[in-house]
Amino acid sequence: MDEKVLRRMNKALTVSQITEGVKKYYCLWISPGFNIIFGNIGETIKSLKLGVEFLLKYDDQAQMRTIRPVTPYPGSPLYYYAIKKGLLKDCADFYENKHINSDLLSVNFTDLTDDEFHRALMEANLKLLDNYFEKTKKVIHAQTGNYILTKMKVLEDIDTHRIKGGRKWQFLFIAEKLALIIMEILVSLNS
Repeated sequence: MDEKVLRRMNKALTVSQITEGVKKYYCLWISPGFNIIFGNIGETIKSLKLGVEFLLKYDDQAQMRTIRPVTPYPGSPLYYYAIKKGLLKDCADFYENKHINSDLLSVNFTDLTDDEFHRALMEANLKLLDNYFEKTKKVIHAQTGNYILTKMKVLEDIDTHRIKGGRKWQFLFIAEKLALIIMEILVSLNS
């Protein structure tokens, strides 16, 4: 998050106020919603990187977070700025020609070309998505591993007391039970 951009957008909060607010929410076990946009007047690759760093630092895995392009909706100060600068003609131009999809740039207020803008935003969002999925994968692996280890320990304890026929039979019993546990997990993941 970029202090200059917040001021340019007439936001009443500073980066430090936002950061403190996020921390207070987390202390209460509440996940705040973040809506970070990129592409406002004067924004640069540096301001995009600051947004990515903020989202990565305060990622609680509650939501998959991405950054969207700024959109000059009719009636907003940014809309009138776009008309004044010749970037938009009118409301019809916005809805019929420019605002095709909220994930796409409708009006470019930066010094980047449209291609540079889209590439930078794509790279930023890929970084955020990779982070989200990598952390999610680790959580799933940890949960699955703990579940299997717990089940195996219980089964091993039961098996040791039930089967007196030697290690070979004990191993086969545990392997059979482990296969059933893995099947349970796979079925529950696909449900």
